[in-house]
Formats: sequence, C-alpha cells, structure tokens
Amino acid sequence: MLLPSLWKIIAKRFRRLMQSGRYGDALILARRYTRLHPHDPAGWIFVSNAQDALGEPERGLDAILAALERMPTSTELRWTGAEALMSLERIDEAEAALNELIQRDPTAPHGYAGRARLALKRGELEEAQSWADEAVRRINPAEVHEYAILLSVAATLMALPGELAAAEALFLKAARQRKLDVAPHLVLASIRGLQGNRVAQAEHRADARARWRGSNEEFIREEQRYEGAVERAITYAKQEALRKK
Repeated sequence: MLLPSLWKIIAKRFRRLMQSGRYGDALILARRYTRLHPHDPAGWIFVSNAQDALGEPERGLDAILAALERMPTSTELRWTGAEALMSLERIDEAEAALNELIQRDPTAPHGYAGRARLALKRGELEEAQSWADEAVRRINPAEVHEYAILLSVAATLMALPGELAAAEALFLKAARQRKLDVAPHLVLASIRGLQGNRVAQAEHRADARARWRGSNEEFIREEQRYEGAVERAITYAKQEALRKK
C-alpha cells in the first residue's frame, strides 16, 4: 500500500511535468505508477490525461476502459471515461455512460455534472442549469475534487460567449445552499481574480476566511488549491473550444 505522503509527492511531480509541457515524461511516470498500483484509479486517470495532452485522446480513453475492467465500481474512472467520450464527440456513448454512472452512484455529483456539460454541448442551457443544480446538492464540502467536478461545468459556461454570469451564478447558488462551505467562495474569489476585479475577489475571500476553521497557513494553501483548479478548468475548456473551431 502506498503511503499518502509518497502519493502526494508523485501527484505533485506529475502535475509539474504536465504544467511544464513534458507530457511524455508525465506519461512514463503515470504508467510506472499503474504497474506498481494497478488498482488505484488515480494512476489510470493520470495516464489518460497525459495521453490526451500528447494528442492521443483515443489511447487515453482506452486506458480508462482497461482500468474499468479492473475497477468497474470506480465513480472517478466512469466520470473520466464519459469526459473523454465527450471530448471525442461520441455524444451518445457519453450520455449512456453518464446515465449508468448516475444509476450506479446516485449520491455522487459526477454524473449530474457530466449531464450538465453534455446539455451545454447541445446548447440546452436551461437543462444544463437543472443538472448542475443536482450536482451542487450532492457535493461533499470536504472533497476538493468534487468542487473541481462542478468547475468543469462552470468552465464550459465560461467558454461560451456571454455565459460568464451563468458560471458565477452556479457557485453563488452553491454558496447560498451550502452556507458553511468555504469552497464556493474560494472559487468565486478565483474567478473574480482572473477577471481583474480585486474588490469582488477580496469580498469573496473574506467570506471564505470567515467560514474557515483552520490556521491562516492552511487557509492560504486551500486558497491556492482552488486557484489552481479554476485555472486548469478554464484552460481545459478553452482548449476544447479551440479544437472545435
């Protein structure tokens, strides 16, 4: 079994390789990890991400499908596979995968967030909002990756002309529905920061800080995690939009 501290080092190394454009090295690291820990979904998701960055999305999807044969109950793998299918414009297959995910794990936000993105791809904004609302209701505030899933919906909205307000509304609603959660305010602060709206950024940051129960150093680390998640989600959505042109 891999120690959590060692996994953090490996994950941090993978992210740095990806951020520096060393996708081949990132793939080598991810494949080495899957050989040592074949039943950890995270390693296979890393493989898929690296293959996608190398311009080989089909091979990335193949990696996820192979992993699902080992771990058919993994929500994260099914979510990643559906995302890959959407990126490849295999919409009907993506919809079927997301419906199966919701049926298998109706308490997780993944499938609902995926259906929201799928509706956006079809130009069905009201339906997308409805699915996103369902995702918001199921988010676990202790899980940063679950807010990152919702970020994929918001990022897709941000990539559409004139839909920035709808993206912000998604997290404003999350902030109202989950009044003690820090995450929606950190996301909104990050979005406002990227817009250059420092006043609104400071207001959302203050709202997040008022809800924080840890130390100031821990709050800063959490803030940085969400800033990175927002930037990655928006970058991905913009790249996806460019591929369609």
